[in-house]
Amino acid sequence: MNLRRTANLLLIVLVAARVPFGCSDDSGSDVEVDATRSDGSSLTADDRQAIAFVQKKIEEHYEKGPDGWTTALELKNVFGAVMPGEPEIPFEQYREFKLSIEIRFVSEADKLNGIDYVAGVNVATTPKRVFRSKQTWEGPAGWSAWKDNSILQITVFRVKGEWRVNDTAFFDSKKPAPGTMPAGS
Repeated sequence: MNLRRTANLLLIVLVAARVPFGCSDDSGSDVEVDATRSDGSSLTADDRQAIAFVQKKIEEHYEKGPDGWTTALELKNVFGAVMPGEPEIPFEQYREFKLSIEIRFVSEADKLNGIDYVAGVNVATTPKRVFRSKQTWEGPAGWSAWKDNSILQITVFRVKGEWRVNDTAFFDSKKPAPGTMPAGS
């Protein structure tokens, strides 16, 4: 009986502390995810699917390397169309990704539009840096210094069984081609 009580107490302490767990795929990439919702309640099957969808999107747009997660930026016009040429900042890098989920209310209008699940997936504050292809008024060519980056929230929702994210600049890039990422600092 004492062993069972101790195990239950340990479980409660771990959940209350929101001990994070990693989720890896076959490529060895690792995006850290909180074990509970932001309100401390247990993750549901829908929450896990939403998080898995965001993890997949991250892995489609970012490459995990020794210094962090890197994405390749593209030169775009004011309408968002890709233009020829290389941007002054061709790469952006985050040291790590830590995700947590915050459930949102599904409105009557959402339901009428086929939405049955909405959540905010928070990407926790993590150091970020950029790579400049040439010197600009913002700094010299090469990797910038690491800077603290504020928390970002990605809205994820399910419409008629299909997972989607809001239109966010966080995924407005592409995974770098093999061998194109500049070496670390």
